[in-house]
Formats: sequence, structure tokens, C-alpha cells
Amino acid sequence: MNAPAELLQPGIYTIPAEQYHADPAPLPSLSNSLIKTLLNKTPRHAWMDHPRLNPQFERREDESKFDLGTAAHAMLLEGVNKAKRIDAEDWRTKAAKEARDMARADGLLPMLPDQYAAAMAMHEAARDYIDSTALRGILQAGKPEQTLLWRERHAWCRARLDWLSEDREIILDYKTTAVDGPGDFMRRNIIAHGYDTQAVFYPRGMQALGHRRPRFLFLVQETAAPFLCYLVEPAESMVELATGKVTRALALWGDCVGSNRWPGYSTNVHQAEAPVWALKEEEATV
Repeated sequence: MNAPAELLQPGIYTIPAEQYHADPAPLPSLSNSLIKTLLNKTPRHAWMDHPRLNPQFERREDESKFDLGTAAHAMLLEGVNKAKRIDAEDWRTKAAKEARDMARADGLLPMLPDQYAAAMAMHEAARDYIDSTALRGILQAGKPEQTLLWRERHAWCRARLDWLSEDREIILDYKTTAVDGPGDFMRRNIIAHGYDTQAVFYPRGMQALGHRRPRFLFLVQETAAPFLCYLVEPAESMVELATGKVTRALALWGDCVGSNRWPGYSTNVHQAEAPVWALKEEEATV
């Protein structure tokens, strides 16, 4: 089992993303992304995705993908412009490709002019929106990228908060999305992407560290002009559903780490039932 040079005890830390993703807990820890893997796939998949457990682990990053959200996130929450404008019409020329690769080597996000303009517009729209809400001033009174480490139910846990308010009463999580409006985001994204367990897991970590359970809010921004924003808070029914998931994941993770057994799919034969839509479709043709 590989371990980082410095292991940390329970607490709230400001550490680089690389140190967080390497997992600085005394034992392999559970993150929200691993909760999603455990519950939607298998413990064996979670083992594969953990840098301390899988000797061949490599963090997957798609450098070819233009990530508008990453640039907007860095500007809004960290106050850092990681976007690098490349003055080219596209990436087909040799000069454009060389400039793109050089920017990536410098840890920057290469963007064509229209992409760069979109990132700047997103940043301005998000700041204006926050200033129009009850959260006005929150980005001047708090800290970005706060790492939590805690232990419960025989499992070490970690989380990386986008923004923790200075009074530690609010966790703000910034999401960018291509879906249209709050309704679509809540129906299509929250459970599908594991945001429901995130909204429970992070406040749970603060509480485990002796703080009052903070309010968890999503700041969601559309990635198409006019780059509108809205706030989403999980309702009681969503919190109840997600709490059950987190509890199951904690128990499963603790058992797997303790026994060093990471099972895959069941050895039983799975019975494939005909879906309702297929039965109805067949009936309609008779």
C-alpha cells in the first residue's frame, strides 16, 4: 500500500489538490466520489480508483477536453486566472497546437478567444449573481478548497470543500452545467452525479470534527450565454435518502478496508426481466 510522505490527523486543512487526491489520511479514506463508486458499482471498482490501494493507480484527466467549468471555478473561488488565451481560430495549425501544449505544461487551461471570453463572462455573471442574493459577501469571508479529514464507523473519510464560510455556517459548492434550469438540474444531475450524498457527507464531516452542522448550498451556473446562476439546497426527503446511502457506504468501506477484501459482482446468476416498456411495445404490435 502506497502512502503519502505526510499523513494528517482529523481536522480542517488548506493543502494542495495533489496532496488531497493522494489521500493524506492515516488509512485509505472514503471520499464522495468513492461513495458513488461503491454504491453504483462494486468495492473492487472503488479499490481500482484509490491511489493508496491500487499500485497501478493513475488519475484520469482528459486534457483534450475544454473545461470551461475548471477555469470559472478557479477564478470565482480561488481568485486565480488559470485560463490562457491562444489567439488562433482553431487547434488545427502547428503553432496553435504548440501554444496549447505549452500552456498545459505550465498548468494552465488553453482556450481559443471565444472560449476565453466565455470564461470571463461566466466569472462576472457568477459574482454579480452572488451579490444579488443573501450570500452577498460570502466570497470575501471564507476560504476555498478546504480539506476535511475525519473518522467514523471504523472508516477514515475525506472531503474537499469548494468554499467554507468564515463562520463555518455554510458550505458552498459550485457546479457548472449544460442542462437548462433548476428543474432539469435537480431531476437529472443531483442523484445521477452523486451530488445528493455530497450534500450530506460534507456537513457530516464538519459535525464529526466538532462543529455545528453547516448549511450546504449548490451554486449552479449554466455554461451557455447568458451564463445564468441559481442556488439549490437539498430538501428533507433528499437528505434522508442520501443519509441512508452514506451510512451504507461507510459500513461497506470500513468492512473492506478492515478485511482487505474488495469483492466484485455477485457470483449468482442474474435474471434479466423484460422491461415494462418492451412488454408494452410488444403488446401494441399484436
